[in-house]
Amino acid sequence: MGNAYFLNEDTYCDKVKGCWLGKNAGGTLGAPFEKIWGSRIPFEVTYYTQDLTKGAPPNDDLEIQLVWLHALEERGIRLCSRDLAEYWLNHIYYNPDEYGFHKMNLRLGLIPPISGWYNNPFKHNMGSPIRSEIWACISPGMPDVAAEYAWEDAVCDHAGGESVYGEIFNAAVQSAAFFLTDRQELLEIGLSFLPKDCKIALAVRTAMDAYRSGFSWLEAREQVMNKVFNLNAQYAPINLGFQTIAFLYGKDFGDALCKAVNCGWDTDCTAATVGATLGIINGASNLPEKWIGPLGKELTVTPPPGIDFLEVPKDVDELTARVTAIGRQVLASHPSRVKLTQEGVRSMLQPFLFDRMRITQLHERPQDVAVYRLCPLDLTIRYLEPDNPCISEYSPFRAKIFLRNRGGAPLSGTVQIRLPEGFTLEGKSKRIFELAGLEEKDVGTVVVTAAKPGHILTRNVGWVEICLEGRPAIEAVPLVMIGARKWLVSELIPNAVLETANFTFNTVDGLPKPENWRTVTWPGNELVVEPLFEGKPGVLGLLHYFKNPISRTVHISVPNNSRMELFVNGSFIKKTSHSVPCHPSFWGDCDPELQWADIHINTADVNMPEGWNCVFIKLERRDESVRAFLNLSHDPRLLHGCDDVEQTRFPWETED
Repeated sequence: MGNAYFLNEDTYCDKVKGCWLGKNAGGTLGAPFEKIWGSRIPFEVTYYTQDLTKGAPPNDDLEIQLVWLHALEERGIRLCSRDLAEYWLNHIYYNPDEYGFHKMNLRLGLIPPISGWYNNPFKHNMGSPIRSEIWACISPGMPDVAAEYAWEDAVCDHAGGESVYGEIFNAAVQSAAFFLTDRQELLEIGLSFLPKDCKIALAVRTAMDAYRSGFSWLEAREQVMNKVFNLNAQYAPINLGFQTIAFLYGKDFGDALCKAVNCGWDTDCTAATVGATLGIINGASNLPEKWIGPLGKELTVTPPPGIDFLEVPKDVDELTARVTAIGRQVLASHPSRVKLTQEGVRSMLQPFLFDRMRITQLHERPQDVAVYRLCPLDLTIRYLEPDNPCISEYSPFRAKIFLRNRGGAPLSGTVQIRLPEGFTLEGKSKRIFELAGLEEKDVGTVVVTAAKPGHILTRNVGWVEICLEGRPAIEAVPLVMIGARKWLVSELIPNAVLETANFTFNTVDGLPKPENWRTVTWPGNELVVEPLFEGKPGVLGLLHYFKNPISRTVHISVPNNSRMELFVNGSFIKKTSHSVPCHPSFWGDCDPELQWADIHINTADVNMPEGWNCVFIKLERRDESVRAFLNLSHDPRLLHGCDDVEQTRFPWETED
């Protein structure tokens, strides 16, 4: 890797402080303009629009990274996605979009990366690209190290999505910015860590090509939109393109922040990342007082129950000291790479120092896996199609098990599969294995079926037990099988609309039970109805039962791009007034024309009794394909996904 490069200690601290000050400035500038849907009309922002007499408002772009700092201080610099998953549950309580879906997956028993991959319609959103700075600041001049940390972070809630590439890109650029100042060179370094065919790379390249060709920033914005347009304001590729425009076209710090915001879409995120990157390049001592002074030095976070059980740094100075303390540990673990010095000269980083192979290997890792690091081996559960990691009465659970010997001495033993009552394993439950030093081996496919539909719960846990010959006993590993959601679906009423489509039901124990409706199962919250419409206009009836553990208010959202009527326990609840783009979050749909002001389209808070409840949806299709979801959450303030309800069987299939 060559001789070590040197970074002045005072310069390091100044750049880390500049990172957080710049992050805070960009996030504050962009916050009032953040929307759910993007607009082709750019903004005309020139300065802060909020009252800042009490300093900067809290922002998830920054405060989640305070949680990661806490994790680094408690778990050490070798922390991984499994560690970060625990800190998500322990300290971060809000649940918009991908945050809520992956946390529900964690509570169901899944671990990263599959917690970010399964049943997550927001894996391409901006939730992870905004968390790159902590990894860059503890890995100055080592973009490959920063990028690997970023991967561990991003897959928690975005595995399999473009957002993973977005965080890797930002972390690599910002790490290199501790040594380099040329903006195009920095962007090329970031791109070198991405697959060439990913949309993040396409968006960044489009912005760079427009800049080199002499187009204006507005023309560059139009070109990015033409290449990677998505109406969702949090869609990562378009935002990384806009971020690149601001970074290249910004005449100075403030102009770059304003251009990021004026491009639109996820305005607080893009401006915050640009501000942080320029803060690293310039250092805190060279940031303009006009933009930094009004915000003060104090840090504010979303109060409990937003961010909780966390020792928040009192100001940016304390944050800088704590981050650089971790950074010194990381640098000490890579002594041949970058060393801190008291001397006033720092060397220039050269591209040949970067170990890009490490990141290429990360891109090749499957996302539908659960990896358990045991001693002295790794056990990987690779969930298989078609419904990984789900099981239903129509589709068995399928997974492959791999063992990898982490040491040089050979290992041998047995793998024993144990299932919950009512489930059957195809083939042998006990497998013998032998592993040479450092060898990885496939020890077989696991295929599980349920004896009766009523045995399938929302969360079904078996166990993989390993017995090693001549070695201490090691812990068993959970085999988590998620029950598919179960529905009854009517025949299509062709050419009908909601107002003319009528359905009649018999009742059993007070709940509707229609005759001759087909039973379907879906692996997640999405209602895969388009095949049932067969491309024709009309109305379908969809009936779903779930068992509520306690009496409580449940927030029901039925995001869809058409129209629907919602009934709960036989009572009319909601009707779509007009179709809007589908935004499948727990919050539900909103109108692009009204943005936040009309967020409650297709949603309702309903008092649900303990026990079995019934949701009936009339769903309309006109000329376009229908996309629809059913999301259940509780606590109207925080919208925790209802991982504790039974949605996998019908009331008459249970024994209780």
